[in-house]
Amino acid sequence: MAYRVLPWDSTVFADVMGTHSGLTASLSGSEWRRAGSPTPTRGALPFSSVVVQYPTSDELLVRTGTLWGSDAAEWHTMTFAEWRTLGFPAVDYRAESGYSRLAWLETIVGQDPITGADGPISYDTWLDAGRPTPKVLQAFPFDKYCSTPGGAEIRYVGMAAPEGLSLTFRQWVAAGSPTPTAC
Repeated sequence: MAYRVLPWDSTVFADVMGTHSGLTASLSGSEWRRAGSPTPTRGALPFSSVVVQYPTSDELLVRTGTLWGSDAAEWHTMTFAEWRTLGFPAVDYRAESGYSRLAWLETIVGQDPITGADGPISYDTWLDAGRPTPKVLQAFPFDKYCSTPGGAEIRYVGMAAPEGLSLTFRQWVAAGSPTPTAC
């Protein structure tokens, strides 16, 4: 059994190691006292932790917990000093996925965890990914702006809104006032 505490938090974690694997449990104050109030190590991540980086940001995100998609997992955006304190643990670089958004639209585009396809993601999916700061883009490849001949509405169709989105004047200007094609 090893006890750990992270540089940015006072929660004590207990690493329980078995023959072939291990798990991490967060301890309440009374559980820690029952264990004899052992001095936790500050210079190592708990066993069930991972440091993640996405290609769309230089952030290092730490996930500590036992189950993906569970409330037991906690995410933290790590500073360089915290990474150094932990001994520069290995980074799980997730080259296959990243998170982006248009400068004029709040919708975050990322990889769907079930299908693997890129497109607009839910808030919960973004939370499960560690709340990475999305890369802000002016446009995605193959974005289209169109309008019906004689109509006043301009629609955006692209990665951030595959079904299309009616633009406000302000959004259209922020998108660079693109000349619409016919829908």
